[in-house]
Amino acid sequence: MTIARIGSNAMFAARRLAWWLRQWSGDAAYENYLGCVGRDTYPGAAGRKPLSPKEFYLDSVRRRYSTPSRCC
Repeated sequence: MTIARIGSNAMFAARRLAWWLRQWSGDAAYENYLGCVGRDTYPGAAGRKPLSPKEFYLDSVRRRYSTPSRCC
């Protein structure tokens, strides 16, 4: 195996790890939302303009905290 091939494999692995971390942490949520809206697979997205990043964040916070927590 050549050094260039090893470097290429390492870069591929690093990109996949970065992608996975963004998905896991929720950092890629807005990009995922835009992809779903473009395919009309997001609930209620048919014929609607996509939310701005700020509107998306506020909507996600509202949905997250609109129901009571069952921790206690």
